[in-house]
Amino acid sequence: MPQTWIQRLTMEQAIQMAEQLNVPAGDSLEEIRARLMDKWAEIETILPSSSEVQVKLEKVTPVSAAANSLVDTALMQVNSDAAVGKMRSRVVSDLVKNVPLLLNTDPEDILKFLIQLKEVHDLKLVSDFEFLSLIVGRTSGRVAQIIGKYLVGKPEWGTFRSELIATFFPPRIRERFLASYVLDRFQAANEELNQYLMAVVAAADILGYGGPEPLLVNRILQNLHPSVRSYLQFSDKPTSIGELFSLATTVAEAVAVEKQRDTAGRLTSSSRPNPKVVPVTCSMVITSPGRSLTSRVTYRCGGIGHIVRNCPSTPVSGNVDPRSQGNAEGVRPRQARRLETGRQ
Repeated sequence: MPQTWIQRLTMEQAIQMAEQLNVPAGDSLEEIRARLMDKWAEIETILPSSSEVQVKLEKVTPVSAAANSLVDTALMQVNSDAAVGKMRSRVVSDLVKNVPLLLNTDPEDILKFLIQLKEVHDLKLVSDFEFLSLIVGRTSGRVAQIIGKYLVGKPEWGTFRSELIATFFPPRIRERFLASYVLDRFQAANEELNQYLMAVVAAADILGYGGPEPLLVNRILQNLHPSVRSYLQFSDKPTSIGELFSLATTVAEAVAVEKQRDTAGRLTSSSRPNPKVVPVTCSMVITSPGRSLTSRVTYRCGGIGHIVRNCPSTPVSGNVDPRSQGNAEGVRPRQARRLETGRQ
């Protein structure tokens, strides 16, 4: 697709298009145009064909320079809107692909399916018709038939969701799920606070929780993991879902700071030199005062300067003759026999 139309943008048009394509604006018009051309080269491959739009616009015979400018502006607007819409559709399509397939009509599987889809739908990136068109491929059987009915008729996500609840969630099952997924749903030790809040709030909305909002917020606070509640000691108690999500952001920042400090502490301790361990040898043994051991040879290690019971070395099995080893008093067996004979 030619990019000459970008060179004809005014300053106001260039800034508007830069905001739509998430391109940082520059100080001059030429700088903004250059950034727009670079961005356009990246997204040009995923744009839908605009040949039909160009043919229709070319049929308009410009009678003046002003008319020619209007044609260029209309073409720029069509290309810009198409690029933004295409990128939004791709983002939603990638998110929907991460949702597990719904291949049965088990109420619990349907509830998990709706909770994950609600998080994507709340981004408001595509229309309800396009969203239902993307999720129909993730379903089968009766659920796919219900989606098809809404695609042909009036595509509304809220109405479709309500029909699923009315069809597969009788009152008894709905009450049981309200208890297990909302009121008695405890945060896991490795579960992020924001993910936990989104899952509980989504389940409460889908299952039709009818209680007051402050009561639900208080119940969620009671079900938080103890490691998370420790960050809430000096915070004001939230009374609404919005305040609860704001508190989750504050907790996430505190956790990130604490992890950074722990990492810095470990790096500091690992960089400290380890103390040197000096091995003890026979020559380092201090003898008793008034007793010279410089001429004695220890029969355990072969060193001099100490007796066997003060020897710091450990004999190795098989390398020392047991007959040459002394007893607890430092006397060899042969010397012990001589002493015993002398006493007799």
